Amino acid sequence: RITKKNMLHLVDIPSKCVIGSVDPEGNWSKVIAISPSSDVALVSNWHTHDVSVVDVRNTREPHLLQRVACGESPRGLVFVDDSKVLAACFYSGTIVELTRKRGNGFAVSHKTLPFGFPGYSGNPRDIVLDPNDKDIAWVSNLGRNLVHRYSIGKRRIIDSVMVGREPNSIRFSKEDNTLLLVSCRASNTIVAVDTKTRTLTGKSSTTGNLPTGLETFKGGFLATGMDGNTLEKYHLA
Repeated sequence: RITKKNMLHLVDIPSKCVIGSVDPEGNWSKVIAISPSSDVALVSNWHTHDVSVVDVRNTREPHLLQRVACGESPRGLVFVDDSKVLAACFYSGTIVELTRKRGNGFAVSHKTLPFGFPGYSGNPRDIVLDPNDKDIAWVSNLGRNLVHRYSIGKRRIIDSVMVGREPNSIRFSKEDNTLLLVSCRASNTIVAVDTKTRTLTGKSSTTGNLPTGLETFKGGFLATGMDGNTLEKYHLA
């Protein structure tokens, strides 16, 4: 019998060697977020509907501090600051706010209502902070083909932009911090959103099947093709 094991591995970049590992004890672990002070790592667990909090101060001996119940199928995670985290919960159609308590523990401090679309709230997938506005986070909504401009202070969506089909991962360009890149799985493309004007400004000609993972670098971005097990490198035109 083969048992699937979820593990969080810490890798030394120069040597590319694993120097520490820990079981987050959740099932189907998804996204990792590191605190600004680099003392804890949070891991979203899709099937157990919780977030693992891991002490990573000793990188060779990381250890699990707690698991926090967090909506239904949390995926995207982002630290607002050292004491506050936002989680995008896919099947809940909500954003959950986690706040650090005394020590390194976290607790749910707020849950939004399901996104307010008639009949179907969609599926919040990924979340990133706007580098130009400390009150704004951007959220991809795979089920509604939208990215949302979310006010952290008001705890609600204040604007939305229609993008390609099934938007998944989102990242800001390293070249232009007003440009939000969005991997759109069902469209097999990466689209660019001007966050000032809230308009689409371009898209890739094509990507691998079901572009899912996304990361930017100076001059371009990397995208994974989930259906073809590919990693592709693109340069911005």
